[in-house]
Amino acid sequence: MSSHAKDEWARARRCLESAEVLLAAGDQDGCAFRAYYSAFHAVTAYFLEGRESGKHSAVEAAVHRELAQPGRVQRGFGAAFTRLQPLRTVGDYGLNEHVRAEDGKEAVDSARAILVELRELAGEAFR
Repeated sequence: MSSHAKDEWARARRCLESAEVLLAAGDQDGCAFRAYYSAFHAVTAYFLEGRESGKHSAVEAAVHRELAQPGRVQRGFGAAFTRLQPLRTVGDYGLNEHVRAEDGKEAVDSARAILVELRELAGEAFR
């Protein structure tokens, strides 16, 4: 695994830890933001082998094209990744709108599931 991919995976794990802390503290906006970036960094780390990192939209498209559609990951993986983006947007830019408690928990659960799935898919590289 490249050093860039290792760094992205470490960021993914730290973001997930931060999301869990923020959720426990009742900060759903913050936890949704960190949960999204946990999943984003994890997917970026997975796709970095032999590639450059991409824009958010390119990473999301790759999730669907290369992981979800061919069935390389469990059903719902792509939808979970896609659901995190609007929650992050609300958490970060929502003005008078905020992430609901149940959505914050869903975001953390989704990010955790994405990291677990990618760790299984990548094998020893992400241990």
